[in-house]
Amino acid sequence: MNRNFLLASSLFLFLSLMSCNAQRNKGLCCGHKPDSAAIVLNNQAVNAYTYRSNSPDSVKKALTLLDNAIAKDPDYQLAYANKATYLNDQGNVTQALETLNAYLKRNPTEPYTILGAGMFYEKMGNKKEAMDYYKRAEENFKRLYEEEHKSAHEINRYLAIKLIEGPKRIKALYEAERDRLASDEENRKANDTFVMSIIETPREELIK
Repeated sequence: MNRNFLLASSLFLFLSLMSCNAQRNKGLCCGHKPDSAAIVLNNQAVNAYTYRSNSPDSVKKALTLLDNAIAKDPDYQLAYANKATYLNDQGNVTQALETLNAYLKRNPTEPYTILGAGMFYEKMGNKKEAMDYYKRAEENFKRLYEEEHKSAHEINRYLAIKLIEGPKRIKALYEAERDRLASDEENRKANDTFVMSIIETPREELIK
């Protein structure tokens, strides 16, 4: 689950997969290498929230730590994603969306965050804005795949396409690209699982 499929295959995968993994000192999908102090603060927030998420004090502590991580490194994608996850968990969808949009003001073409923000718009009932974000995400997933040739970018593009058009087109796309997207049989089987999850998961389960 460290292939950046994280950030997208559904709202819970887009955000929860990011939040459940402590971050080592490495770049994310946007190529940014996070500040080491910000990584420490993020990991402390993950620990505080993961083990005591039902405690108001622990939620407040985790959010404060993430705010401090963002202040240390305003381009640290994972801290924004974790903050949005925790706010959404607590029912603060508007604040969660504001968090992702704050990141997008600095990194407006980062498709994983664009897709997650679109899902929040849809959850809030703003279908028009959601659709605009899904289209932006699809375009930027395609660009990112062409630049980096990482299958996770292309597979996450399928999710954006599903949210725009429905699941039918995805099956044909994947059948045409299946062999090209995998370096070996193990990767191919993992991709099969991810793509089938995108196709089969009901929309209402993705937007929750």
